Amino acid sequence: MTAQLPYGEAWLLEALAFSPCALWRLSYNERDMRDWLNRGYHGLGPQELRQTLLRMFQAGDIEARPRDDVARFTPTETQLEEALCRRDKTTICRCTARGGARWEALAKPTWSRYFESFYEDDDTLEITAGSRERLLELVANSQTILSVTVDKSKLDIECIQPWQPVRCRWKSLDVGYRSLVHYSDFPKYRRSDDGSMVREPADDSQDPWSQARYIHWATSICGEDPV
Repeated sequence: MTAQLPYGEAWLLEALAFSPCALWRLSYNERDMRDWLNRGYHGLGPQELRQTLLRMFQAGDIEARPRDDVARFTPTETQLEEALCRRDKTTICRCTARGGARWEALAKPTWSRYFESFYEDDDTLEITAGSRERLLELVANSQTILSVTVDKSKLDIECIQPWQPVRCRWKSLDVGYRSLVHYSDFPKYRRSDDGSMVREPADDSQDPWSQARYIHWATSICGEDPV
């Protein structure tokens, strides 16, 4: 058990709270899952996985929809089996507002420190944060947090009200702060001893305390790395 949830259920809820995914991908074996998400593994066997997902669907913590279709539905056992056996690769699974609230109650996130970053092209990075102070911190410490060097000479900040995060789509925040910045030193990845893909740290990010200080914004409900 972890918090008030079994580990496997906590892992699934946290993974889906951060990003929707194709339902069939949740049947990945441990190595493939670690390569894909770099966040550990749910540890559930095929039958346990089906039962846990079915329970989460029926409780309204997660929902499914066909790819490119806004219609949401709760899959039957047969539909769930089709997806997990990879005969259906079109159904998307994601966290609902109810499931997100359940995760929030356990993780106790500080949304003012939440951020998302997306590479727009070969030298432009879009960063959005829950507070202006957090955005400035990200830019000032870009090598530690993002493993890139950001051009700080020109920083235009846009205030977004409300802000709908791309990854946590179930959550709407009152405000967000966004900036398009130019960067260099694209992050490099390597395969670790356990088979997962990890980002090579920047020269100034070796200190574990420093990394936790800059990255941490919520408590992982399944005991994985700081979220």
